[in-house]
Amino acid sequence: MKGTTEADIIPAETLPRAAWVQAKLKCAGTSFSDIARDLGVSRQTVAQTMWRPNARIELAIAQAVGVEVTTLFADRFDAAGNRLHRVRGGSAESTPATPSPTRQKAKAA
Repeated sequence: MKGTTEADIIPAETLPRAAWVQAKLKCAGTSFSDIARDLGVSRQTVAQTMWRPNARIELAIAQAVGVEVTTLFADRFDAAGNRLHRVRGGSAESTPATPSPTRQKAKAA
C-alpha cells in the first residue's frame, strides 16, 4: 500500500473502528480487559470509550495500538488537535481525582 498512512487504514465509523482496535490489541497481545486493569476501571468502561469520549482511556487505547490519540479518534478533534467537545476523564495528564471533603466527612460518620 504505497502512500497509505495509518489514518487511511483506521475506519472512521465507530463500530468498524472498535473492531479494528480490538484486532490491533489482540495482535499486540493485550485487550480492553488489560487496559481496564491498568487504569483501575471496568472492561465495559474501556469498551464504551469507543462510543463515548474519555480522555484518559482514549489515550491508553491509542498508546496500546501505537497510534496518536488524535489519529485514532480523529472525529473528536479539530485539525489543530483540540478537542471538539468536553469529555469525561479530564486531560490525559491529569491525576486521579481525590474525594471531596464533603464525601470524606460522610464516610467518617
